[in-house]
Amino acid sequence: MKDKNINGKKEIVKKFAEKGYSLQGYSPVYIIEIILHFSTKNRSDEELKKLAEDLINNFGDVQNFLFSDRNSLQCMGLSEDEMDNIAFMAALFRRMCVDDYQIPLEYSDRDMLERYLKAIFRFELVEKLYLFPVKNQKIVDCRYINEGIEDSLSFNINNLIKVLEDYPDCHEYILAHNHPRNFCKPSATDISSTKLIAGKLRLLGYELVAHYTVGIDGVDTILQDINYLQYLFGADD
Repeated sequence: MKDKNINGKKEIVKKFAEKGYSLQGYSPVYIIEIILHFSTKNRSDEELKKLAEDLINNFGDVQNFLFSDRNSLQCMGLSEDEMDNIAFMAALFRRMCVDDYQIPLEYSDRDMLERYLKAIFRFELVEKLYLFPVKNQKIVDCRYINEGIEDSLSFNINNLIKVLEDYPDCHEYILAHNHPRNFCKPSATDISSTKLIAGKLRLLGYELVAHYTVGIDGVDTILQDINYLQYLFGADD
């Protein structure tokens, strides 16, 4: 069956070229409409425009739409193929942000490290945990561990152990997780969890360099040698 919106795609590309290959000035609804034109088939231009309006009304902005979960997209009437295409586009955006940084990365360069962590978590709508093996004061890889919901995260410490076992020459590691739509200051749970993880993995010969928390206001740090009681009773839940 012929793609109904092929003429719409041609018009979008033409307008994009006329505007100097920039999305500056486009409304969120129109940007979502553009995404839909290249993610869907057999929908008319009128159907796509109405769907884009419904999506922005439901999700609020382009980022929330593009990085939302499949159940939410399905409830808006998107098919499996359409959701796959949107997920692919979202992955491309994430990859482009992170690819500006080259591994191995000097973790002593705090400014560079913070920009790298912000790039990793830039489009995340739920909490996610990453582990970074360290060798000779350099981050040698970035490994996804687990994800939770918007404001909480749980994981099995054995997953951390398995990842570290993949790097027999690395005896140090860094952790990082995000606070979507919240500040970067570590919570009491973040601190107590960090102390537990560091203690268990130290018994296996691994040392935690730092645990970074990334929020809407920047990046904070839970150091391995933190004054636990002082920080805990000064932290917010």
